[in-house]
Amino acid sequence: MKKTLFLKSFLALSLIFSAKLSFAQIEFGGSLDLELSAGGKDSKWIANEINNDFRKPHLSISQFNLFGSAWIDDNFSVNTRMQFDTWGSGKLNNLRLSLASLDWNSSNLPLSASLGRFITPFGLYPRRQLSVSNPLVNMPLAYGYFVNVTPKLGLWRIAGNSGDYGDNSHTGLSTIYYGGYTTGASFNWTILEEKMNLEVAVLNAAISASEAYLNNTNYGFAGRLGLQPKMWWQQGFSFGYGSFMQADTLNELGFDYKDDYQMTLGTDWVLSYSYFEFSGEAIYSKWKVPTYRRGIFVTEGGEKLIEFELENYSFYTDLKFEPPFLSGSFISARFEKLIFQKFDNYSTPDDRIVTQERIDSGLVTKQKEDWDNDVTRYSIGFGYKLSRSILLKVAYSDQDIKNVDSDTYSFRAMLTTMF
Repeated sequence: MKKTLFLKSFLALSLIFSAKLSFAQIEFGGSLDLELSAGGKDSKWIANEINNDFRKPHLSISQFNLFGSAWIDDNFSVNTRMQFDTWGSGKLNNLRLSLASLDWNSSNLPLSASLGRFITPFGLYPRRQLSVSNPLVNMPLAYGYFVNVTPKLGLWRIAGNSGDYGDNSHTGLSTIYYGGYTTGASFNWTILEEKMNLEVAVLNAAISASEAYLNNTNYGFAGRLGLQPKMWWQQGFSFGYGSFMQADTLNELGFDYKDDYQMTLGTDWVLSYSYFEFSGEAIYSKWKVPTYRRGIFVTEGGEKLIEFELENYSFYTDLKFEPPFLSGSFISARFEKLIFQKFDNYSTPDDRIVTQERIDSGLVTKQKEDWDNDVTRYSIGFGYKLSRSILLKVAYSDQDIKNVDSDTYSFRAMLTTMF
């Protein structure tokens, strides 16, 4: 695949500033997450973040991070995150550079900007993705549960049961990329100090994209308006729009996928009072997608893709309580749902071609159908800060998948060390 103009520009800028790095102020830090986990017999990472091969009690390095920052001068800095983890496979994956950004901060104006790979400017969880910031262990469903929309095939209604993540089985996408990062350029404006902040970004794909797609048809936008009306109340309003289809030999059929998109709207909140914190998000996502059935894309007369508009909603609420009688500890609970709206689907004898003539003849009918199954999840947890840099968390989650008899509970105990 061809590299985008953005990536070429970023590499060029990196070379320009590399000569100055020897004079920069460089800082390093890191974290290590050791995890003991177990899950139900139907566990899979795309459903409850536990690979089926590792569903029995086992100890692993869930994540190892090395953070670095270097100030080039008073305004420019470089920030990175090198990451090892067992996401998806259950085994330790290759080292990757999950964050790499060139940041500019004005010394005179309430403005900043980033170029590269940075935290997704949408919602609450991307800013709380590290274990020390997440009141539980699991990701919210909007970030950690994979729906039946794939970046290569569009709507494919077996994607949620296609196997393990990363095994080339065309696994679906999560509503928002679980890793919490995106690629592009962002602009941040502090409108009112500690009261109102706006971040907008131009991206190289929709915020559901798990990879930095390099085909030139991908583009995206995202942003978040953050408000703090009171000391105890933070509220955010987010939006996202972009193309998510990835160029691949499976879809090189002469069709144009740039009009297939994901639009996402959300609001998030944090309410704090005394020993209690109430937080969460509500997210709406709309997808325009082609559909893939029985080994072929469904077309209109064999010349144009049939495309559908799909919708899903998700929300979660976290309640965190810090007992005054046990300093450094907290109890947490989460309730969340992922809801899928029915859509108007074409039913054809051969699952392939839809034409007006076949519709008029009755060979093709239209009916309301589910494109995925609703999910309800309950989670409880306990955390205790053993020292300033060591945190222990224990959490249990269970979920109900509508119309599916599935055993996908999870138990996870995580010991996090910061250094």
